[in-house]
Amino acid sequence: MLFVLKELAGIDAVAPSPGFEDAGYDTAQAVLGESA
Repeated sequence: MLFVLKELAGIDAVAPSPGFEDAGYDTAQAVLGESA
């Protein structure tokens, strides 16, 4: 799932957008880790 978010969805390109400052790779990794 992290591969898809990082490589295919380009989550790092979304993070600089206004309102998505916390929506980076590290946040996605933490959320997925807690949900496992």
